[in-house]
Amino acid sequence: MVSIQTELENVLQSLKNKVVVLDFFASWCTPCRLIGPKLMVSIVHFTDYYWFYGQSWCCFLFVIVAENRLTMGTLMRKLPLIVIVAP
Repeated sequence: MVSIQTELENVLQSLKNKVVVLDFFASWCTPCRLIGPKLMVSIVHFTDYYWFYGQSWCCFLFVIVAENRLTMGTLMRKLPLIVIVAP
């Protein structure tokens, strides 16, 4: 079985020439739910850019970290967590 970390590393490796926006969120996290619609606007903007210029230089990945607050531990205090990875 492949770990989530290994899978994420493989995905990032395949996108190594693009800017990647990683959004780690949980459905019960109120700030995460507030940021979500604003990220969707960004996705629409960059999708329009892609169709206009014919190139995709940005990718958005949404990672659900946990559906149970009790299993989160210290990561719960760090949500929402958005990481931007540049080439």
